[in-house]
Amino acid sequence: SAVSQDLLRALNQITTRGDDARSEGLKRCKEIADEILGVAAQNSNIYDEILALRNSQEDIEHSVIVGTVAVMFGLSLGFTDEQMLGDLTIAAIFHDIGLVRVKPEVMAKKEAAWSAGDRKEYELHVRNSSEILKESGTEFHPRVFRMVEEHHENYDGSGFPKGLKGAQIDETSQVLHLANLFDRLCVGKQTGAVLSPAEAFDYIYDLAQDPGAVQELRPELVERVFQFMQSEKEAADQMRAKAGDRVEAAMKKI
Repeated sequence: SAVSQDLLRALNQITTRGDDARSEGLKRCKEIADEILGVAAQNSNIYDEILALRNSQEDIEHSVIVGTVAVMFGLSLGFTDEQMLGDLTIAAIFHDIGLVRVKPEVMAKKEAAWSAGDRKEYELHVRNSSEILKESGTEFHPRVFRMVEEHHENYDGSGFPKGLKGAQIDETSQVLHLANLFDRLCVGKQTGAVLSPAEAFDYIYDLAQDPGAVQELRPELVERVFQFMQSEKEAADQMRAKAGDRVEAAMKKI
């Protein structure tokens, strides 16, 4: 929660203050990205940590959750390049910064109540996010811009802003998309119903297996992530069961 508040202050500096404040805000965002990367990379059971993070009653900023979960999903896919994982975290932190340029009256509405015009206005946030980063004058790896610009592109070509399809979308962009979708489901923005982390996992997996559904994500990527998550869940369940057995045995000796 403290990191989330710190991030919100840094993002506010970038979008509303002068050059010095913008530079300081960007510096702090990069430091926060390193903090997120460090926390995400050291967890022993990714499935348990994601559930604990999303079940937290703390007021955790969307970008902090998406950044942490994106790194965990990347690790589950076998990503080992620390610089690339760092760029994934940076892209997650900034993926929605362009919302500050979307009309306030649109953002004040629930998504279900948006008109076609409202949705078009909302979709501009992707371009806005990339433009804000470019205007900052800070040097980012090109893949950061690509991930930001592609985080709403769907695997079947139905996404925005360019309607990219299949292999036209970078795998890291799809990982960011997956993390973003997961959190949107958990807070009720995607379907209007708030889902538990486990329900969100099931929803994404079932959608990927349904040939008649909108395919936001490459099914093979979802399959790889969720096979890993299932094995992590089984490992965590076994560990909890063994711990329970030890406690029960200890109690009998008392």
